[in-house]
This record gives sequence, structure tokens and C-alpha cells, in this order.
Amino acid sequence: MELVEASPALVSGSIVAPGIIIACALTLLFAPHVASRERHGWAGEVVLALLMVASLATTSGAVSFGATAATAFVIALEALRVSRTATLTLALAGAALVVAAIAMATGHPSVAFVASIVSFGMRVGVFPLHSGIAGLTDRSLTLQLQQLATLPTSVFVHLRFVDHEAIASEYAPLIVAIGTASTLAFALIALVQRSLHGLLRASILMHGGMLFAAVGAAGQGHYAAALLVAITLGLALSGFGIMLASLQARVGPLESLAPGGRAGAFPRLAVGVAVFGGAGVGLPGTSGFVADDLLLHALWQTNVPSAVTMIVASALLAVATLSGFARAFWGKPLRQLAPDLEGGERLVLVVLVVWLVTLGFVPGVLVNPATELLR
Repeated sequence: MELVEASPALVSGSIVAPGIIIACALTLLFAPHVASRERHGWAGEVVLALLMVASLATTSGAVSFGATAATAFVIALEALRVSRTATLTLALAGAALVVAAIAMATGHPSVAFVASIVSFGMRVGVFPLHSGIAGLTDRSLTLQLQQLATLPTSVFVHLRFVDHEAIASEYAPLIVAIGTASTLAFALIALVQRSLHGLLRASILMHGGMLFAAVGAAGQGHYAAALLVAITLGLALSGFGIMLASLQARVGPLESLAPGGRAGAFPRLAVGVAVFGGAGVGLPGTSGFVADDLLLHALWQTNVPSAVTMIVASALLAVATLSGFARAFWGKPLRQLAPDLEGGERLVLVVLVVWLVTLGFVPGVLVNPATELLR
């Protein structure tokens, strides 16, 4: 029997790429607790962390999809106390991943691919499957951020085990078209939002469509775009959500927030909202810029109208984000009694920005080993 020796680059990729992805995912998973300084309720995060590590550590597609399914079920169980719609959505997404695990175990990777794509559609809130994710964002932002934290590992599992099938390349244009159409729809919704919470909800759903399109484009070899979009989505939106939660703790419900200049009272908080909001729309110097560039390149090769649609959607979200920031932080200075960002919040701000800037300036630390491994 002929033995084939693995190349050093491949061996390195099999260690470095999953290591970076799991490190980023764990950062996102525990960030909300660190920012809020909660000293209880960590059990769910620990279970999710173990499941995500298991999904990346194994070389078995069945085991990896099974662990990913379990993460969806854990979040669905926790969501039961806040939103039945979100619970149903995540439970169905987990069931689809169970189908993917069984399909991998029985030698039907094409079936696993379809099941995994269906699961992504529900977990990222592609229209018209968005009600569960929208409800989770409204009812429990912490759980929604947990859900976002599991997406980078889920994307890697999908790319590693089922994205090399012929069906992935064949249906890539259709998946891309669905994702970009959903992106444009929620970008338009973001444009008419009058509250920062509404902007956050629309932004999460808009980026969900973007990730769905990126996963579709990966079916034709654009793995780097899908991975960086997934990670940027988690970093930018988690940071944006945590900063808005910090603002709400200081000024009251965001839905009834009056316009005014709060930047003077909360300078660090204002910077955090601006940086994370900007990263979500491709701010140069962050991983959002690289992710958008790779995604547009991938879409241009896969489905040109989708590339144009994505550009328009990103521009609309940028306008909506700038408008929302201006209403909350610019204008006539408002006197505030609450303090600016405190210890845990500042730590989360710094750590997430370091991730964004590092992957923005040296994306090759992830892209190169991941591409080597996935190819």
C-alpha cells in the first residue's frame, strides 16, 4: 500500500486554522458575560465551548456535525424562556444538522450539504426564515450573541466536510442569489429604523444574508471569503451589540432614546459604537474591509447581479449606521450622570478591536492555513 506524506503546510493548516477559529469563537462566546460582569450563568457557555472544540477537533464529519447540532439545541433550550419562535427555529436548525450528521455517517455527503445549508438559512435569519432570529435579538441579546459566536465554527465544519461536493458548485449561484436578496431586503429595513435597537436587529439579519451568500460562493472555492465574513460578522456585531447594551444600561431603552450629543459624556462608548458599526460595513483597517473585498470578488465570479446587489446593500447599511450613530452621539451636548465604559466593558472593547485590526492587516494568518487545509 502506498503511503502519502502530508505536506508541512497542510499539517500546519490543520492546526493553525481551527486554532484561530476556536480562539475567536470562544472570545465571542464569553465577551457578553465579561462586559456585564455577571458572576453566574456560565454553564451554557462552557457547554457550548466544549461542543465547538469537539466539532473542530475531530476528523469525522458525522461527529463534527453532531456536535454542531448540539450547539443549536443548547441555545434553543435556553431560548425557551424568552421566545418560542426562536426556540422552534433553532431546534429545527439543530434537527437539520442531525440529518447532516446521519448523512455523513451513511456516506451521503450531498444530503449533508443540503441539510447544512437549510440549517444555515434558519440560524442566520435568511428571509423568510428570519422571525426566530429577529425575536431572539429582541428578547435576549445575550443569547443572540451566543448564537453568533457559534457561526464561525459551523462555517468551518461545513466547508471542511461537505463543500467539496459537486452539488455545492452547481447550486452556488442560487444560494448566493438568495443570500444577497435577503441582504438587500434587510438593508432597506435598516435604513428606515428610528432606534438603535432596530438598527442592530436589521444589521444582524442583513449580515446573515451576507454570510449565507458567502457560504454559497464557497461552493466554487471561495473559502477565505466565507470564513472571514463569518468571523467579522461575529466580531463586529457582537461588539456593536455589547456597546449598545452598555448604552442602554446608562440611558434607558434605546427604542425611546431621544437624539442628542452623548459623545462628550461617553467618549469610549461612542468610539466603540463607531468602530464596530464601521467594521460591519467594511471599515478600512479592520477585517470587515478584507471580508467585503473577498466576498465581492467571490460574488463577481459566481453571480454578477448578486455582487452589484451586495454593494448597494452595504452602502445602505453604512448610511443607516452613520445616521443611527449621529442621532445618538452628535448634536447638542447632553449632560449624563452615568460613567463611561468601565473595566469589563473596556476589556471587551479592546480585545474585539484587536481581533478586528489583526485580521484586517494580516488576514493571511487565518486565510493561508485555512485555504491550504480546505483545498
